[in-house]
Amino acid sequence: MDVLNIQLMNAFLKEGVEYVPRQIYPIMSKKASKGLITVLKGLRRVGKTVLMKKYLYEHKEKAFYYSFDEEHYPDQKDLNEIIRYALSNRKTIIGLDEVQKVKGWAGTIKKYYDAVKGVSFLLSGSSSLDITAGGESLAGRRFDIMVYPLMFKEYMEFRKHPILEEYLSTGFPEILLKNLNANEYIRSIVSKVVNYDIPELFNIKKPFLLEDLLVLLAERNGKEIEYRNIASDLGISKDTAKEYIEVLEHSFLLSTVKVFSPSPSTSVRRMKKVFFSFPSIANAIVGQSKGAIVENAVFHHIREAGEVFFWKYKYNEVDFILRREKKLLPIECKAGSVSKSDTHSLRACMRLLGLRKGLLISGSHFDEWRFDEGVVYVVPLPAFLSNPEKWLSW
Repeated sequence: MDVLNIQLMNAFLKEGVEYVPRQIYPIMSKKASKGLITVLKGLRRVGKTVLMKKYLYEHKEKAFYYSFDEEHYPDQKDLNEIIRYALSNRKTIIGLDEVQKVKGWAGTIKKYYDAVKGVSFLLSGSSSLDITAGGESLAGRRFDIMVYPLMFKEYMEFRKHPILEEYLSTGFPEILLKNLNANEYIRSIVSKVVNYDIPELFNIKKPFLLEDLLVLLAERNGKEIEYRNIASDLGISKDTAKEYIEVLEHSFLLSTVKVFSPSPSTSVRRMKKVFFSFPSIANAIVGQSKGAIVENAVFHHIREAGEVFFWKYKYNEVDFILRREKKLLPIECKAGSVSKSDTHSLRACMRLLGLRKGLLISGSHFDEWRFDEGVVYVVPLPAFLSNPEKWLSW
């Protein structure tokens, strides 16, 4: 074991970390303080390590930190050695970064959690930890927290004079803290996920195709995807295309959204839309239209508010339907100014689903339009992003 390396990793416990308030931190801190196995999940560089280190610094007398980020193929022996070292130094709050790189990590963590009184774990991973959990169940012991790129409220903590365009083109804390080139920074993240993380964690037969796939998906950001067409463009099978897209989802680069249907089985079988984890990611891969950027930003702010779908019927389509507590809210996004004629599909959706409220997020003004179907609230994009909870209520 490289003790010097461990000491360097834990140097922040003396000086603290540069931290800008994140909405998720109070929730994370509360769960971690209960002694559960708290797991931070999310894309690389979204701020998981800083969140972890802030909590450990606040409990520095008992805290220990180790990162597996740059280690190639660490195993359970390595993990056992690290945990035993921490415990031998009377450290009972153990933070482990990128722990998903350790095959069978869950069984080892479970063993110490159950055997050592008072020990707690704060873990992070840049790929879906359930994929490599080694079959061990941590039910009742584990609490998962998703960490996303910055919300607009969080971005405003970074800037005294916030600029919406800057927010939409960045999204990652480090870009703003260090005034980095956003496209170069984001491309480096994507490259590391595609060329390092995914091949190490998933059995991908042709990993070199992932970059080509990302280009195709970025071109279709916010649009419906058809596995058969993507497969044809890449020269692979439909099943392989589906598998590769699922891997990109597990790596938190993007998400797929199903079409809304009263029948869940019907919804699963039909086509999906793809959205990147933040608009700047798709834009760094392939330049995006203003409309695609706006729609992706809205998705970023509603995905944790409930189940997100899109709606389509004949020639009518609505960007999103948010389902929460059995209630539905249709949401349409427009990059520019809007008029009542822009509510045609939204009103069709409200009429066919028996809904009395719709939301039209625009690039212009506030308004409240009343129709036979119900009320359509027009909200400018900055106002929505600043306080989505206000507009997503029923």
